[in-house]
Amino acid sequence: MLEELKTLLSSLVSHHPKPSPEKLTKLVYTSHH
Repeated sequence: MLEELKTLLSSLVSHHPKPSPEKLTKLVYTSHH
């Protein structure tokens, strides 16, 4: 689960050098629920 999230974040960051914290929070929240 954690590795998946890490990979997801990595790909997100590579596509968006400066992802908005709001988006990240939403992403984390979604993956945890």
